[in-house]
Amino acid sequence: MTNPGRVILLLLILGLPFPGRAEDSSDSPKPYLPSLLLCGKDRDFLAHIHKGKIDWEYKSDGPLVDIQAQPIANRFLVVGGSKKVFLLRKVDSGCRVIWDWTHMEGVQVSCATAADWDLDGNPTLILAGDILTNRLFLAEAKSNTIKTRWEFKLLAAPRAVHICPDTGNFLVVMADSTIEEIYFQEDKVVWIVGKGTLLKNVLDAIRDPMGLNYAAEGSDGSVICFNSDQKTLWKSHLPFAHSNGKLKALALSLYKKKGKRIVMASAHFTGGGENAKDLVYLLNADTGKVLAWSDHLDKGAYPPFEKVVPDTPSYFRKQ
Repeated sequence: MTNPGRVILLLLILGLPFPGRAEDSSDSPKPYLPSLLLCGKDRDFLAHIHKGKIDWEYKSDGPLVDIQAQPIANRFLVVGGSKKVFLLRKVDSGCRVIWDWTHMEGVQVSCATAADWDLDGNPTLILAGDILTNRLFLAEAKSNTIKTRWEFKLLAAPRAVHICPDTGNFLVVMADSTIEEIYFQEDKVVWIVGKGTLLKNVLDAIRDPMGLNYAAEGSDGSVICFNSDQKTLWKSHLPFAHSNGKLKALALSLYKKKGKRIVMASAHFTGGGENAKDLVYLLNADTGKVLAWSDHLDKGAYPPFEKVVPDTPSYFRKQ
């Protein structure tokens, strides 16, 4: 097993940038970790992390597997527990559930994202992945009957789903390591990357407003950037991916800092002994270079997590 301390010492000797610090280059953004939303793995909770400390928590009655910050501050779309999908609002006295899908029957939601909002920034339509029947569906955010507006049958269970900011289409990652872009107005798959082409065990994939794709490859702990022609632009291996046990989950997010585009990757490891930790990585979205990594809050390691995302809108608009 690789010892992170020895690796860092070697990098210091060689004069190379090492995890935890930014690259010493004016062309690279300085490492910047915004406020984070963390789906806890060990005790079914959502944590908000600000400046390296947990400043509030929400306890769930079951595992939480997905989270998305909304355009309006202090509102979050959450997946998991008995509520299945719900909108959570942070208030002074704690957290309040605004609506939920508790009474929606015959579904097992694995992922969800807001697909439309009202003028106040509250989600009105939710795109969700159902692993009970292997499908995507669009449903009203809050309704007494939770009306389903659209559904699309998949060939495998959905792992992750996102809205493509360049086309408005749906990007879905499935358990068979296939990525599909779906033009939902015509129920048509317009773009597909299958297992054995670029990827072996894809765990997540996102699109940026310029049409570039970023995929989380679980077989070797890497992030791959490729264009619409499936040409690989860069591939970056995440430090210590092999020394921290089995990579169970690898989730991707995009955000900007002072005009620089940053890919955040949150890696959940299982096993591997006492050195196994869950890590948050920052990568330069243009080059794939690892800018920084973090495995701890100010006073210790992150609690085991399923997923970590920035407390910013899940995708940014082209500027």
